[in-house]
Amino acid sequence: MKEYIWTPTARKTADALLKILREMAGKAIVIILTGFSGVGKSALLRAMSQEIAAAGATVVDGYRFCQLEVLHHTVIVVEDLEGANRTEEYISGQGWPQCRRIVMPGLRSEEVKQILSAQGRPITPLCDLFAITLGNMRLLEIALKQEFTQAQAMILAAEYLGKNLSSLVPHVYRRWSHLDPEKFQMLAAPYVQIDIPQQVLDQLPKRTQAPGRFLNDRIYSRLSQILECLATAKRIQPSPFLLAQKSEQVLNQMTEGQWACYEALACNVPQEYVEEFTHLFGDDENQPREGGRLDCFGATLGKAGVVARFNQAVVQRHEEIDYGQVDSDEQAFMNVARTLHMSLDNGSIFVHKHAHTCFNIQVQWFAWAFESWAQQRGLEYVVKNMAAEKSYRYHPKENRLEFVDFKVRS
Repeated sequence: MKEYIWTPTARKTADALLKILREMAGKAIVIILTGFSGVGKSALLRAMSQEIAAAGATVVDGYRFCQLEVLHHTVIVVEDLEGANRTEEYISGQGWPQCRRIVMPGLRSEEVKQILSAQGRPITPLCDLFAITLGNMRLLEIALKQEFTQAQAMILAAEYLGKNLSSLVPHVYRRWSHLDPEKFQMLAAPYVQIDIPQQVLDQLPKRTQAPGRFLNDRIYSRLSQILECLATAKRIQPSPFLLAQKSEQVLNQMTEGQWACYEALACNVPQEYVEEFTHLFGDDENQPREGGRLDCFGATLGKAGVVARFNQAVVQRHEEIDYGQVDSDEQAFMNVARTLHMSLDNGSIFVHKHAHTCFNIQVQWFAWAFESWAQQRGLEYVVKNMAAEKSYRYHPKENRLEFVDFKVRS
């Protein structure tokens, strides 16, 4: 286990907790340790385990705490902001004494450098992402491991900031496009100890509007969750970032459509990428799971139809068991590619996915996984995205989408 590195922020938070434990020794109270997810709350409590045990306190997560019916001693609950609000509501409903809340903020810039130095890691220009990732070591670790660009780090930071602050003040969350940057900095001040970069503030209005029925309908709203899955994945996983400018907007529109169906054909695919696709969108044996289910982004994407070829020979083929038209669909898309003068040399990958419920989220997730992978590999592809009511072609050399009108079937 790594030795815990005591930063001034960690020490200040620990001192505040120990002070309450001394003042309330022997009493039945609840102490909520809260703050943005990933700032190190749980790690701090592990480092303080002896002091906490000596004080006769117990550490529990919010789920187990809300199952308690009687409060006999001091309980420390570690929660993010949304969980802390739920816990306080539960305490009020039980009629227990008012709880004490301690906020652990994100790190200062010099503290991030302190940790990197203590770990013997060089402080490179890329480490300046600590500011973009809001002084959060977990986000910084992900950004460094994935070798994010600054633009990608800003997307992650804006989504992360929005998700955490939305539970704090939902009414403000809906009006961020009208919120003065200075007021926003004041709102975030208890939780973030750096000045939030203007580039992140500029991203917030775009990242606080739900294109469909729910806020989670936006693809990047699940970015932190996916990146954490990828950071611990046993096998290679694609980065979830889209490269073409209009791709995010198109995929966000998929939750608005009535017909949740998505089909795409990638053309002129080198052999190494055909093989990579079978790894990324299969199971550990490069095969679909039962019923044609595919894995990607650390999650099961559900059933889909796929035909992957190299030099016309089938490398991977499976279809949704309740659909059964993957071969004819692939050939129809081959005809579209010929009409658009797309090269069919080397390999090709055809995918088909449609929803099995009234929600389009799983189809959207599949499209996100496929297109982010294809764009990063520089593959030309054509799409019939019926969920978004769009047909388009991706040009890798210009890194852009061209919206084209074509019929796949007569």
